[in-house]
Amino acid sequence: MHADTLLWGRNILKRSRIGHIDLPRLIEGSFALQVFSAVTKTPTGPNLSSNDDKSDNITLLALAQGWPWKTLNSLSERALYQAQQLQLLRIYVFF
Repeated sequence: MHADTLLWGRNILKRSRIGHIDLPRLIEGSFALQVFSAVTKTPTGPNLSSNDDKSDNITLLALAQGWPWKTLNSLSERALYQAQQLQLLRIYVFF
């Protein structure tokens, strides 16, 4: 029950046909809990035995979506940026 939603720059407050989840579908499904992952690095290929620590798909995604410059070379900044997006959502939805 995890969702990589924070990677994709979508507005999960609105119903969508793409992506793991959105708030309307969570409400309709009576979900009480949703786990959001903060993905900071992924290998370029699915073979874990041949990937090295320099392999990273998230940098290109961050560039394409206009993430802050400090997220391009820092895994901790990527996690903090995604956490900030989730915090903004929490404030909007619950308060």
